[in-house]
Amino acid sequence: GKQVGGDIIANKKTFLYLKALEGTSDGNALRNLFSITPKDPSDKIETVKNIYVGSGAAKATEDEIERYTQKANTVLDGIDLSDEKKEKLRLFGAWLINRSV
Repeated sequence: GKQVGGDIIANKKTFLYLKALEGTSDGNALRNLFSITPKDPSDKIETVKNIYVGSGAAKATEDEIERYTQKANTVLDGIDLSDEKKEKLRLFGAWLINRSV
């Protein structure tokens, strides 16, 4: 599994990061946090996560996941597969979305 906060620790500019920059007045603080690599990143992770939630980026990400899931299911409906196999694919997709880190 992935490390909790791994993308934050690695200063990766993810969808969450970009959405947070669009939706917050804390853009400079976020940019600064992504320019440092503290020995103990726990405070950095917590602060960035709070910015993600406060800016609406976390919700925007959830909305995009839902939108793409619906698109995938629409495409799946048009594929010539048995309903049983389609259901297995849907369950696998749901597992991927809901798995804990």
